[in-house]
Amino acid sequence: MPKFPRLDDYCTKILASLIILGKKKRFNDLHDFLGENGIELTKPTLSQHLKHLTQAKLVIRKVEDVQQVSYEANHKRFRTLGENMKAASERRFKFQRFMADEEQAFKSASLDDQLEYVFETMILRNLRQLKTKIEFESNPVKKWEKSMELAFLTSPLFMQYEKWLILKCKEDKEYREKILQEIEVLIKKTEAS
Repeated sequence: MPKFPRLDDYCTKILASLIILGKKKRFNDLHDFLGENGIELTKPTLSQHLKHLTQAKLVIRKVEDVQQVSYEANHKRFRTLGENMKAASERRFKFQRFMADEEQAFKSASLDDQLEYVFETMILRNLRQLKTKIEFESNPVKKWEKSMELAFLTSPLFMQYEKWLILKCKEDKEYREKILQEIEVLIKKTEAS
């Protein structure tokens, strides 16, 4: 997926203007158009922002003659970006549907099964985090890769089952007491080992 760069306020306004125009504009005509539409900036400032937009491949710069340069939005880039955003949106929808099914299955499971699943996911997550931290510290070549892995492992996604369990504890006193008793039993077993 192409990375969409962060744009400052002027870059955003210039890019939006070029998209609205829908066609290439010579530098001076673009400067005049921006001024007429309340976007006041000097020509050197416009040039600087156009350079940034061109480097980000959001704007196409065309040299037509010695003193004739024109600019237009890179519509191909936005088409690709739009396709990627649509695909990401579809993946997010499928994931949300999956999580809704998971929540329903989790809530309909017995208390013992809920607790066992939460503990297993907590232990596995903590063990994976420890392994990744060791790999992160001991392999400088893969630091970036391992830092991304750590960010993924610490994301709220891996704590969803815990959240569901805690929410049910807040709502149901009897459930909360049973969970706390089971947790205490497991703590004592672990300490005795």
